[in-house]
Amino acid sequence: MRLLALSVAFVLVAFSCRSRTAEKKSATEPGSAVAVAPKPMKKRSPTLPSLPPRLPLTAVAWKAAESAETAQGWDAAAEAYEQELAGCADDCVETAYAIVLARRAALKAEDLAPPPGDEPVPLPPRAQAMVDALDQFVALTPDDPDAGGFKFLAANVLRKYRQPDALTRLEALLRENRMDQTAEYAANILIDALVQQGRMAEVRALVDELLADAAFIAGKDELRQTLERIRTLLAQAD
Repeated sequence: MRLLALSVAFVLVAFSCRSRTAEKKSATEPGSAVAVAPKPMKKRSPTLPSLPPRLPLTAVAWKAAESAETAQGWDAAAEAYEQELAGCADDCVETAYAIVLARRAALKAEDLAPPPGDEPVPLPPRAQAMVDALDQFVALTPDDPDAGGFKFLAANVLRKYRQPDALTRLEALLRENRMDQTAEYAANILIDALVQQGRMAEVRALVDELLADAAFIAGKDELRQTLERIRTLLAQAD
C-alpha cells in the first residue's frame, strides 16, 4: 500500500511540475490562452461619414421669398441667382430666367405707381433691376422664344416712367421680332406714343409699313382696322 501511495504521489508531483512549466512557457508564446501585455495601439483618424449634398442657396432663397411674399425676399432670391450666374460657365439660361422672375415678383410686391405728369422720371431701383434682368436674359440668349416678349416687357417698364428709350426699344422689337405675339401690343403702344408727341410723319410711315406686311397683319383684324382708320384720317388731314 505504501508503495502504491508513493507511486501515486510521484505521478502527481511530476504532473504538477509539467503543468507549471507549460504555463510558464505558454505565457511567452503567441496564441496561448494566458493573457499577454498588449502592444501600444497606433493612433488612427476616425472615418467620417460622407456629407450630404450641398443644398443650393438659390433654392433656399426662392422658397423663403415665396413664403414671405415681400419685395425684400424676392430681392434676396434674385441676388442669390445672380451670384450663381456669375460663376456659371455653361447652360446659364435657366438661371438668368430665374433672375427675371424674381425681379418681376419684387417689383410687383412693391406695388409702385409712376408719378403723374408728362415728363420722364427716373426708374425706381426695383424697376431698373427688372429692366437690367430682362436685358441680361436677351443678351445671353437672343434667339430664345421668350426674347421678344422680354424686350417688350423692358420697353413697357421704361414707357411707364416716360423714358425716351422706350420708343426706341419698341421700334427695335417691331424690326427684329415682328412675328412675336407681343409685336401687336408694341405697335399699338408705339403709334399711340408717336401721336401723343405729334410725330405724324413717323406715324404715317409706320402705319404704311405694317399694313404692307402681309405676314404680320394676317389674323390681326382689329389692328388692321385701326391702322386703316388712322391712314384714312391722315389722308383727310392733308
